[in-house]
Amino acid sequence: LVHGAITPLGGAVFALPYIVYCSYAALWWPRRIALLLLAAVALAYFAVLTVRGAMPYMLVTWLVIVSICTGLVLLLGYLVNHLVSIATIDPLTGLLNRTGLMTLLELAPNAGRRTQPRTVVVIDLDGLKKVNDTRGHRAGDEVLHAFGQALRGIARADDIIARTGGDEFVVVLPVTTPDQAQAFLNRLAQTSGVSWSYGVAAWNADMDYDEAISRADERMYQAKRDRRGR
Repeated sequence: LVHGAITPLGGAVFALPYIVYCSYAALWWPRRIALLLLAAVALAYFAVLTVRGAMPYMLVTWLVIVSICTGLVLLLGYLVNHLVSIATIDPLTGLLNRTGLMTLLELAPNAGRRTQPRTVVVIDLDGLKKVNDTRGHRAGDEVLHAFGQALRGIARADDIIARTGGDEFVVVLPVTTPDQAQAFLNRLAQTSGVSWSYGVAAWNADMDYDEAISRADERMYQAKRDRRGR
């Protein structure tokens, strides 16, 4: 359309859809792809204007269109990433929240990576309420943050870690049996510096997340009852 425009004004008007394309890419595509599209738009528009002999008197028009596209790609990309972070990341620990965990688990089967055998671990901190009551909520937040860092420090690249409640954490360990998960828990015990209870359950391919997490929850609460009894 730009190449076939009769006047320079038509060449500018027909270039306006570039703004729509770049905005769409910034909202829905990965940042790298959106930037590649932006570069392609800038080069294509420049090439067409050059072939038409519209340069250099339409250089300002080209700069305006490309600047608008660039600003929208950067701004919308930032806003989308910020909104995704707010929706899926726990701000205190930097781990996934419950929404982020469920979103990632929905995508995991389609990620092209083997996950079975898979194990889910539920961890609940012991005595956090006492810390909040005696030392204040800021001290409790520091405990949660430090524990989240300890989890992150021992996790593998494919492990999924989330804070799903006030003092409850969920870890999904792909290609790991419940017995093998014990090594992960032993490393956590050496680095966390706080007391916690846990439950472990195998998450088989024919089992949904709710069933696996329910089994792990039940074992975690049983561990808490046993510890209180002692």
